[in-house]
Amino acid sequence: MECLFTLLSRDWILRIYANEKTVGDRYQQLQATRAHHQQERDKSGLPASPSRYEPPVVRFSQPLSITLAEADGCPLELPDDQALSALVLPTPLLFENCFYEFEWEFLHGVSEGSDAPRLEHHLQRICESFRFKSRHGSQELLGGFNTGNDVGTLALPFSYQPKSAAGKAARIQLTLWFEVYPVKLDIRRDVPLIHRVLDEQYPYWRFTLNSATSQQGGRSQRKAEPFPLLWLAHFEALHKDLERGIRQIINAPHSRLQSKTEYLLAARMKRPPRPKQAEQIRQDLDNGIERRYRVERKQLTTDTPENRFIKFVLERTGRMLQQLTQQGDRTLLSRAFFDRLKAWSKPLDQALAHPLMQEIGPAAVLQRESLVLQQKSGYSAVYRVWQQLRLYLDALGNDAVAGVRSMDQLYELWCVLEVRRIILTLGFTEVKTPAFNFTRDGWDTRLAEGMKYCWEYLRAADGVRLKLAHEPRFHKTNKPVHSLLVPQKPDILIEATTGSGDTFIWLFDAKYRVDNGTQDDPRDRVPDDAINQMHRYRDALLYQQQDDPIPSRPTFGAFALYPGFMSQQPGTKNPYQEELDRIGIGAFALLPAEDHSGSCWLQSFLEQKLGKSGEEFRYPAIRSGHFYLEEPSRIATLGMQQVRHHDLTLIIPTAPENSRSPSYFDAFRDGSARWYHTPAETIATRYDDQLMNEISYLAVATLAADGKTREVTRVWPVLTCRKLRREQLTEEQTGTPLAEGNVNPYWLLELGPSISLLHPLTQLNAASFRAAMKLTRLAELQGELTGFAALPDYYGELLRTHPA
Repeated sequence: MECLFTLLSRDWILRIYANEKTVGDRYQQLQATRAHHQQERDKSGLPASPSRYEPPVVRFSQPLSITLAEADGCPLELPDDQALSALVLPTPLLFENCFYEFEWEFLHGVSEGSDAPRLEHHLQRICESFRFKSRHGSQELLGGFNTGNDVGTLALPFSYQPKSAAGKAARIQLTLWFEVYPVKLDIRRDVPLIHRVLDEQYPYWRFTLNSATSQQGGRSQRKAEPFPLLWLAHFEALHKDLERGIRQIINAPHSRLQSKTEYLLAARMKRPPRPKQAEQIRQDLDNGIERRYRVERKQLTTDTPENRFIKFVLERTGRMLQQLTQQGDRTLLSRAFFDRLKAWSKPLDQALAHPLMQEIGPAAVLQRESLVLQQKSGYSAVYRVWQQLRLYLDALGNDAVAGVRSMDQLYELWCVLEVRRIILTLGFTEVKTPAFNFTRDGWDTRLAEGMKYCWEYLRAADGVRLKLAHEPRFHKTNKPVHSLLVPQKPDILIEATTGSGDTFIWLFDAKYRVDNGTQDDPRDRVPDDAINQMHRYRDALLYQQQDDPIPSRPTFGAFALYPGFMSQQPGTKNPYQEELDRIGIGAFALLPAEDHSGSCWLQSFLEQKLGKSGEEFRYPAIRSGHFYLEEPSRIATLGMQQVRHHDLTLIIPTAPENSRSPSYFDAFRDGSARWYHTPAETIATRYDDQLMNEISYLAVATLAADGKTREVTRVWPVLTCRKLRREQLTEEQTGTPLAEGNVNPYWLLELGPSISLLHPLTQLNAASFRAAMKLTRLAELQGELTGFAALPDYYGELLRTHPA
């Protein structure tokens, strides 16, 4: 462990230690991130911004006399004889996912025992990692922790009590603030973009107490429900103003003259009565009558609407602090945190116990405007604080600072919302938005997950329906998709359903981790264990309806999403593209950007799978059955073959009659043909190998007797299907002489004994080769259908004709 930072004050020395190599690697990664952003600015034509990255700063809660400061062994320049509230560092000091040790060495004697120096962070785990050590005349406060994925401002509040010869000295409380930098994202560019997207959909969900760092609140255009954590964060910034205002009110309370009516005996009147009343008293005395007379007088009173409102503010604020104290998780939050709440409540309780408040009537909300609350000293301060606390979600702005969830949690939910945004660009309409998707967990707001809280989409152009779920949980009792052994919980699920009832599932997992690329391809990669997890997800999930005897695997791909920096412009290739095409496992780099340039590869992938509606609707793979022919879905167990249709039949015409000898065509009419060949371009798709290997039967359309139409009378089982060069085909196989030197690829099908159709197909178009082609099933041909157009077409959109 190397000493990275040293700070010498009048009372103590702070030293920060860390692994030098780890910190160096983090700094290089941060520099690479910043360089990438500058390259993007250059590409977009934006001018360079040298002041864009503000220098890192260490801030102090009160001015300190600093006599020495060193960073990476180099002394920093300090002003002479001047107390500092902040210290600028040459380079970032703290990074995410690094372990740091902090050591305060006290230069003068400090109290020990119950008054020993201690860290007063709000998290119990941070406080427990520090200890006070006094040995051989040295007094030190030591501790360390891993920053994890918490980024932003790290507050380290600590206190100590100096030994005083004159008596017990006051305890000194100080707070140092450091910046913890992310290295995979830009804290000034990427992180605010993530916050903005999250706040638009889930206002202030990102705030939590279970975070070592904090960030500024920001603003949201969407109204959120009351959130105690943000109220507390705002109160922390305002409580001193509130206490100051309360003291001013108690010292100089507002009062007003109020009329008071009493009925007194004449002997008890302290002031001379009015003349008319005096005459009445004289007459009553002369007549021997003793009665009470109405007396009105003016007196100053503090029982005013404004003071009742102040009492209401005190009671309401104190009750809120009391509730927070009772609800706080004492296993998570430190004793120092609860002591802080108690210290904030104490002046409020003292004010309520003051005789002034006892003289005031019941607390009440002011029903009208008051110049006293707006202008009078003390009252205006309390009124302003109350207004900000009451409207804290709207007025949060940049004033209050609260703990923010770790970057891996923020990145995960941002990935969900980015996938949602891409889906909406594909022509889908959101028909169901999850409601009641927040649950209160102590002070934090926790997002409810699973298929119950999923988005649902419909595309009217083709009837495709989608479900987008965040962290669905699959276990043994789930139906129809389930996991037999271990529950599985992927981050993101897309379930697509066609009008024919076919269901396809793609899984995504957000990984806030990046590994270095290879020497040949230095681009960022996702960690290996993330790829292993994708294999686990795909293989673990099974699909089985109640009546299905054998389960199937519904997952057509599982992919990691990671914050990799690389250009995704057209023409660039995803480093995982080959794996995506071959096995359906891989990863997509996904980063926030104003123009969404960090999600181009994922956008293209979903467009290929689901299609996109625009001026011309481009039919997606989901309509034409591409998924069943893609290489990942065709990988079978060793020794077996995986096909979708066990009796897939290709209807295809013969070559023109004048191109070969009559015996060649007679063999197809009488059923004795044993070979059929066609150029590979006839089945020219990216899935031609898979498609041809699935064909089990061949139905050859021969020229009918009328010479104008074609007919199908027989079907041949396909024994073998091979792709060969044209020069390798014999005259027996093709009906033509050897084509020496012709290296064009051809499909050669070896045929078994033919099967006669009970109901032949007739009236096929003889003028067009493509018009007489169709992929159907043997069961359909052996039925009673005799019309070519009435036959169901399987994979038909994949075929493209070329002359044989």
